[in-house]
Amino acid sequence: MTRVLIIGGIGFIGHYYAAALAAAGHRVTALGRSGIDLVRDGEAVLAAHLTGHDVVVNAAGLVRGRGSNTMAAVHAQGTERLVRACLAAGVSRLIHLSALGASSHGGTLYQQTKGLGEDVLKAASGLECSVLRPSVVIGRGGASTAVLTALAALPWPPHIGPGTWRVQPVHVDDLAELVVRLVETKEHLPGSLDVVGPAAMTTDELTMALRVWLGLPSRSFLPVPEALLGVIASVGERLMSGPISRDIVAMLKVGNTADPKPFTAILGRAPRHLPEALAMHPACEATPGNQSLARDVIRFRQAQHVDGGRRLFGRATSPIVRATSFRRSTTLCLRTIFSTFRR
Repeated sequence: MTRVLIIGGIGFIGHYYAAALAAAGHRVTALGRSGIDLVRDGEAVLAAHLTGHDVVVNAAGLVRGRGSNTMAAVHAQGTERLVRACLAAGVSRLIHLSALGASSHGGTLYQQTKGLGEDVLKAASGLECSVLRPSVVIGRGGASTAVLTALAALPWPPHIGPGTWRVQPVHVDDLAELVVRLVETKEHLPGSLDVVGPAAMTTDELTMALRVWLGLPSRSFLPVPEALLGVIASVGERLMSGPISRDIVAMLKVGNTADPKPFTAILGRAPRHLPEALAMHPACEATPGNQSLARDVIRFRQAQHVDGGRRLFGRATSPIVRATSFRRSTTLCLRTIFSTFRR
């Protein structure tokens, strides 16, 4: 049994880390910002939290700064402070979550600050560090997944850019399993590892995979000019707290792919294709907080079989059915987006 501390342990990815490590029999301490803060806490405070743990997993990160909690403060300066605290506390291993494409010379502030954090770890002495660089991470509970799924649920899903931008999404379950294997390995940790799905896919293919997950039929895409997408991202930065920003759009535009072989070797199997991984989890759960959302999905699917079994929006489908189905899918989209931004 290994004693593991997860920083950012109550966030989307950190939550999956904690669950997977606990299921594997390790003693896990998962802390959010209220428990440990890489910006607020000094090195002595951080070291006190880290003392007694064998491995520290850093899942802290953000896509947009707010006040003193800037991307540079968290990704770069916070990582530097964390390394010194690990050395002071006698921690032997640090597993750090970065991002595919991170570089101190990257094209976005997010990539640059993540890259600076990686540079700190590469220069660290006396501490075994492993940097995980995932592409788009998909899974229940993720803010990006919620927004992408909401867009996929629209009657006419929009193109993300031209629809041909290439990503290599990895399911959060595979990422969490990787962390378990790294915690348990007796071998030297990989210094840096690209964490990607088994094959690249276009943003249109990603949208359709999510649409199939929802149980919705394929649809023609609604063209969205890239300039309009930029405006939406800019507005999202100002008015919302969700994962919509110009940095994210810019990173999608340049592509986010890598060779999956090193990840496969450590995982001990090929990472799951996205449709396969999604199929292992229901798209909606019927809890008191979202029963109405689940009912909308069910009713939306049932609407496809109304009027002699003809598909939704088919030529012979009645106007009433078309209007009802349109309303339900749009409601599903808006509820998902608003629930994401209320977090």
